[in-house]
Amino acid sequence: MNAMDLLTGLNGVRDSFVAEAGEFRQGKRRPRRLPSKKLWLIAAIIALTLLLVGCAVAYMLHLQDMAFGQETQEVLGSEVQDRTMLSIRGVKGTPGYQAAKEWHEWLKTYDPDDAVYHSEEAFSEDFGDEYYAYNLYTRDMKEKLDKICAKYNLNLLGKMYVDPDETAACKALGIPGILRSDAQAETNFGGMRYYADGSFTVEGHMTLTDSVWPYEEIVHFSCSRKDSFSDLYASVGPEGTYKEWNYTTSDGVDVLIVLEQRNEMNQPAFLVADRGEYVFWFSALEYDREWTKEALEAYAEAFDFTVRPQRVSEEALSEAQARRDTADAEQAENQDRRRHSYSDLGYDARIKSRMEFSTHPSQLGFCLEDLNGDGIEELIVGENGYIIAVYNKREDGTQYLMTPIYSFPGMIQESFSYIVGMGEISASNSYMYLCEDNVLAYVAVTVEGQMAYYFAKVENGEYTWTDCVFYYPNNDYYKDTPWISVPDMTREHIKVPITEEQFHETVRSHPRVPLTLTPITEFPLADNSPSGIVGKDDVYPSISELLRHLGEYERVWKYRLLDLDGDGQQELFLTQGAWKGVLTVKNGKVKILECGEQLRICEGNYILHTQSYLDGNRATSVYRVQNGNAILVDYLRYDKDVNPENPWFYGTNAQDASLKPVSRQQYEAILAKYVPLELETQTVSQSGSPSE
Repeated sequence: MNAMDLLTGLNGVRDSFVAEAGEFRQGKRRPRRLPSKKLWLIAAIIALTLLLVGCAVAYMLHLQDMAFGQETQEVLGSEVQDRTMLSIRGVKGTPGYQAAKEWHEWLKTYDPDDAVYHSEEAFSEDFGDEYYAYNLYTRDMKEKLDKICAKYNLNLLGKMYVDPDETAACKALGIPGILRSDAQAETNFGGMRYYADGSFTVEGHMTLTDSVWPYEEIVHFSCSRKDSFSDLYASVGPEGTYKEWNYTTSDGVDVLIVLEQRNEMNQPAFLVADRGEYVFWFSALEYDREWTKEALEAYAEAFDFTVRPQRVSEEALSEAQARRDTADAEQAENQDRRRHSYSDLGYDARIKSRMEFSTHPSQLGFCLEDLNGDGIEELIVGENGYIIAVYNKREDGTQYLMTPIYSFPGMIQESFSYIVGMGEISASNSYMYLCEDNVLAYVAVTVEGQMAYYFAKVENGEYTWTDCVFYYPNNDYYKDTPWISVPDMTREHIKVPITEEQFHETVRSHPRVPLTLTPITEFPLADNSPSGIVGKDDVYPSISELLRHLGEYERVWKYRLLDLDGDGQQELFLTQGAWKGVLTVKNGKVKILECGEQLRICEGNYILHTQSYLDGNRATSVYRVQNGNAILVDYLRYDKDVNPENPWFYGTNAQDASLKPVSRQQYEAILAKYVPLELETQTVSQSGSPSE
């Protein structure tokens, strides 16, 4: 799991782009404020659960001395939990504590229903770099913040600088480094974020290289000045859900260590040190294995809690900004070079990449249509009568016609051939279809039942986003109004509650036009068509090696070994969340035969895979395993848009031209031949070794 997984996994579907969180973490944009219950900047910190910061060690054993309120929060893998809000800038009576308490008490009464947030007033002013660190979207919020800072004599943090050079950043801060000189650890922090007052943060991958805890973790380490105001806060669960102890490092620093046991999947750990003018904290979220006391104390020994960062000079800040600008320019140039090397290859490259992505490329189809009326045909790639992707040719090469704009957690990539993308993941829109008047519909649906429709139409030869509607079930913020519309896609934060009927009426107003696709194998690929342009996949020489890898990072994978083709080599039935897959070994490496949400092993060792669409249409493919390949045996499609009177079709190669209409009785009789098995599975162990 990476840092973005933590953000999306813990916060669920949110109002703004998931990508914006990544941009903020790199300092590329000012944050927008989400509803008060889900301030995404706060949630990002809470995702790492920065606990108990800002108080002296003498008070750390009494968490209520830091408490200033209560909140309810969705906890990964658990029900909604009542949690105590904690100041990260001091205990009761200190300026930092009082400021945090007053600010968050005021936020609870200001715009409680987020009417202002969804209004034209929101984000209409830019308050400048001084207020960069705060989630302000109206002048009222700015003026309240100014009053609190003046009342408690606290400074504004100002602009955050993101320095790609960790060594140069430490020099600017006047510190020798982040870790102690004798620390046995490998890190990949990718630079530092800091403010002019000397407060800094590093975040990234870290591995202790001794034998105590030899696992790579995503960690967060920060140093904050107490005389600057921060609107961030931490929280702790009910009494009994955590344990704490004090530890004195070998260089004499008193550190509070806190381990919170939210559930078996979610164990945040924290190290906190109060050092006079500064507060240090370390945090990491573990869900693959149980933290040990020795491991957390080893992390305490690795970090240098004795550094005293100095205020950064204007010259040093300018140099940091220059380094960042140079790094951004190099990154943009590299991305542009990669994009052009890909896009300049034309439609051949896109066809080849789609064939490489798919577990069953022979079932894909394509067509060429001038969708936007510019005289140039777009390339449409799809299957089962629906669209996977649409590309067009532009001056800067072959591009997606419309790039998906939102990401949703808990998506399943159906029939995705790359091992690196296995399991429940955060992904973009799951499928598309063509509507009347060449309107394109982008549809996203998650395993939790969330769904969204985005519609784009042609205006002056260009596609433009028009209607957008969402459904957010089981979401605390939208529990009273789960049906949502976004009237203006250029201001996506403005959301309007609608009724369920209005939601479905919007969808019905853009009826699907079924496509007849040509088999993708008939695309006239040139002899020198490129291959491997979609990047490298993870390679494992055996199923045991793959299981060993999964055992290192995940506890939720389950599996069953079984020989599906009688050749003496066992195939692997693997599940994670709602994702299911069948894998085998061919040519010395593990490959995915088929995968998806609705995949079953049937009597006779057949693999049955169904892809369902929100309109009720579906396609079912049945395979047998032979010589390390999944061979299509039967194919069934239900598509009421093709024929409302008789929507049942049968074929042997899944291509549109070969489909034959059948009766409902024939359709069900074919499906009834394949009886799903109830397989007993076992959890992948940390050793990854299959049971003999």
